[in-house]
This record gives sequence, C-alpha cells and structure tokens, in this order.
Amino acid sequence: MRKTLLPSSFIATNNDRPDTSGARIRATRVIEGLTIRQLASLCGITPEALSLIERDGCTVSMPTIRQLSAMLKKPISYLGKFEDLPEDSLGQRIKKSRLYRGMSKTEFARVLGVDVKSVHNWETTGRVPSINVRSAIEEQLSILSGDID
Repeated sequence: MRKTLLPSSFIATNNDRPDTSGARIRATRVIEGLTIRQLASLCGITPEALSLIERDGCTVSMPTIRQLSAMLKKPISYLGKFEDLPEDSLGQRIKKSRLYRGMSKTEFARVLGVDVKSVHNWETTGRVPSINVRSAIEEQLSILSGDID
C-alpha cells in the first residue's frame, strides 16, 4: 500500500491524535493509503456509511469499529477516542472499560450473565451492580481497581 502525507487539515494540535473518532479513522485510512471504497469493502460496509463515520455524522457500532481496528491496525480505544470519557463514577468506569475492549452492552451483558437493561442502568443511572456481579466485572474488565489499558 502507498503511504501518503496528511493534508494540513488533518494535523492535530496534540501530536497524532485527531480530536474526533471520525478524524482518527480518516487520518489513519489516508496514512495507510486506502480509499474510502477500499476500506469500506474490507470492513463490509458501504462507502457512504464510512464517509458518514469519518465526518462524525453517526456513532460507529462496535462490530464496525472492531473491523476498522483490524483493517487499519489501530487499537479500538484509539479509533473510538475513548480516552476522554469520564471516570467519575463506577458506571462511567464500566462504560469506558467496556468500550476500550470493543464490547457492546449486549456482549458485555452476555459475558456477565445479566440483562442489557442492567448494564444500561449501571452506566446511566448510577445504579450499582450486586457484589457477585461486581466481582465478575472486575474479573472481566479489571475496572474496579482502575486498570484501563
């Protein structure tokens, strides 16, 4: 693949970390020398969908961001720009850790043996998982000890 220099409009003020998820995906695609059509084909999405993602016109689904991560050889956490998510509450730490690992709420709920609504409530309403579930969360995501890689 041909490597291309980024236009000055892609240059971020803080090194190589463009300020949105879409900008990171686009910049990485350009660096890898891929067209929108090529990357979309590799990921099994339409060029129009990829264009919308790159313009931050929609939220990227977990399956799509996992495909983009694999094709662009960049971590999900980088492409999703999850480092800026807050970590003030247990629910926020659960969400951030889940997203860093590229898991949807449904996938996370399945791993823990709980329903999706429980995960949603932990992340949005401040409800706290039971002690048994908290130990499963800690085992799966190592978030209670603050270990987000």
